[in-house]
Amino acid sequence: MIKLNSKIGILFFIGFCFFKLNLHAQEYEVVWNNLVGMTFDQNNNLLTKTSSNGWSNAGALSENKLKKNTDGYISYLIEDVSTKRFIGLSTDNSEPSFNHVDYGFYQKNNRLFIIEDGRVRGFYGRIAVGDVIIVERASNHIHYKKNNAILRRTVTKPNFTLYSDVSIYNPNGTISGLKTSFPIDIKVQFSTTNVTCSTSEYGSVDATITGGLPPYTISWDNGETTEDLTELLPGRYKLTVTDANGFLKTKTASIYADLSWLNAVNVSTNNGVITKSNSSKLWDAGAISENKLVAGMDGRVEYTIDATNKFLAFGLSSDNPDENLPGIDHAIVLLGGKRLFVMENGNIKGFSRYKVGDKVRIIRVGNKIKYKLNNNLIKKSVIDNQVELFVDISIKASGAGFNGLKVDFCYSNELTASPIVVNVIDGTLGSIDLNITGGKA
Repeated sequence: MIKLNSKIGILFFIGFCFFKLNLHAQEYEVVWNNLVGMTFDQNNNLLTKTSSNGWSNAGALSENKLKKNTDGYISYLIEDVSTKRFIGLSTDNSEPSFNHVDYGFYQKNNRLFIIEDGRVRGFYGRIAVGDVIIVERASNHIHYKKNNAILRRTVTKPNFTLYSDVSIYNPNGTISGLKTSFPIDIKVQFSTTNVTCSTSEYGSVDATITGGLPPYTISWDNGETTEDLTELLPGRYKLTVTDANGFLKTKTASIYADLSWLNAVNVSTNNGVITKSNSSKLWDAGAISENKLVAGMDGRVEYTIDATNKFLAFGLSSDNPDENLPGIDHAIVLLGGKRLFVMENGNIKGFSRYKVGDKVRIIRVGNKIKYKLNNNLIKKSVIDNQVELFVDISIKASGAGFNGLKVDFCYSNELTASPIVVNVIDGTLGSIDLNITGGKA
């Protein structure tokens, strides 16, 4: 017999107790969807079968999901021994029948069976009211437990998502108080209204929050604590949602501004679309924006690629010497063959490949210009951030153009007033007219 040192034995015992106590320390109620032949009372966490006898006419799948490569379990306290139930974990819910529960317990009144993919794996004894049955994924194994004792252990693949899956045979049968170790994800969706610079209309964000466990605590990075934001300038607004379980969800809403063009050469504009209007195959069509990224301000220009044969260039420039490509100070150039180049004043600084649907961005942050393809950094350059910048474009292919070019800066953030003075003549009172531009009306 091996004897443990007393101190080691005490530590082992304390550690074992800690493990036992914390194995199922955090549990969450289940929210059910895909209900067939059942009703769900969320306030009492109660599923009730409303259809007649049978396995194929009543089932439900949880909104809670056990993410791939994550350990977790479901736990059920036996509430009666007069009902036939099936409780387990599944990858989907193609049918309400227990035949489609991947890993589960079948409670046949007071007898307990394990079934996998519709196949009975064995009889595992009798149960009584108050017993706790658990189906658990631990690494690459599924554990079936009764009162925390393992009844069966089977090999599984951990790289897929699992849901709580249940079925009931008896009419009016119930499943009450099923618990999981995995909560419902908090979900945030935004509906945004962009800024209209031309009419000085502010933007807004309408946030819809679901999932998790209400009530929610809301915090925006501009200091607001309301769910929705109004009277917004162009920019990015980060929302942090905390639910009653203490889980966090962050998401950023982008408010863009409408583009207005100046110095247009060989292009036409229509409802935000700017298109090359001549038939040449040269970089001889372009324009510069009235929108201005003022000195010292961060900002971006963004484009979602919608074709691979347009031969387009866009970027940020301090001025607009001409409509040609080399005149763009900081440019992303999209060529045929899905080739992407970063160019600065006509010089190649970087290369990548693109596809339809990719987002390309040029961002000024502090004294740096960043060129991004989706979320991947292609190139970063150091610049003077005290220079005003404008959106600058050039187009090579005839009939090609930009649809949906986005910026997060307007014309100016300053008000200017130019007085026109009329002097007094022959005793007639004079007047002063102010021509105000910029800012918001």
